[in-house]
Formats: sequence, structure tokens, C-alpha cells
Amino acid sequence: MALDPGAGVPEFRAVPPVRLRVLVVEDAPLIRDRIVRLLGTMPAVAALSEAIAEAEALEKFSAQPADVVVLDVRLAQGSGVRVLEAVRRMRPEAVVAILTNFPYAIYRRRCMALGADFFLDKATDFERLRDVVAVAVARQARRVHAAAIAGTTAPAGPGPGHPPRAPES
Repeated sequence: MALDPGAGVPEFRAVPPVRLRVLVVEDAPLIRDRIVRLLGTMPAVAALSEAIAEAEALEKFSAQPADVVVLDVRLAQGSGVRVLEAVRRMRPEAVVAILTNFPYAIYRRRCMALGADFFLDKATDFERLRDVVAVAVARQARRVHAAAIAGTTAPAGPGPGHPPRAPES
């Protein structure tokens, strides 16, 4: 009696590469440009959009929910905290990173309590934005892999019909 080495093993399905949509909410042009340049070099980042104010961020996020949101706490027009609250309501699985020049404990506690995944100091933690994208890639890959095993589909970020990676203003 011959044994079938493949018996009981689920069919292998290739999981597509993770492609992320990123929204950068920052009112300082030099900082925003630096964030966009850094994230734009990462292969997993398929689409980058930018906002400089709360209303613009909410409009862009509502129209095209991002997988990753990089957000300043203090904006010249509006509140990054209110953007964080809205993102959590609309897309709880999004990875949200607060990147601020005001790394005070009171802001950190408030943002983390509202669901921020990261609270980063612009002066010392800028390069940790790579970690933010890595966490988003891992979460997305787990969702896609779990869906593949279950035989269903899961959103995998931008694919055909989504905009190519290019900063927009």
C-alpha cells in the first residue's frame, strides 16, 4: 500500500505581494516631503496621498481609505487627534502612526488610547516609519494568507485599477 505524501495537505496558492495605500497628514511642507520621499522608496507602498489639514485628510481617507496613515497631532487647520478618531471608526485595521514634534506623555496616552499603533518623535524616530510600513505589510499578509487558506478573498491593497505609486498633493 503506497502512501500519498500530499494527502490532507491544502493546495498551495501563491499570495500576491502586499501593496499599501498610505496617507500622510502633515502641514509642514519640508517634513511632509521628507516622509513622502522615505515611504516612496519602499516597494510595498503602492499609492501615496497627502493632506495638510483635518478636513482634507478626512475627505481623502473617506474617498480612498488608506492602509497606513502617518499623522501629525497638531495641524494648522484642525486636529490630528480627530483624524485618528475618524480613521479608527472608518477602518479599524489601518496602521496609524503619530509623528510629532510634541512627544509629550499627555498626547502619547491620548493617541494610544484612541488606537494609534505608533507614537513617534519627529526629532528621534523618523526612520521608524519603515517599521510602520513593515507592520502594515505583516498585517495585510496575514489577512491575505488567512483568506487564501479559507478559500475566500481579502483586500490586498492597490492592484489593477488602483493608481500607481506616485505622490499626489
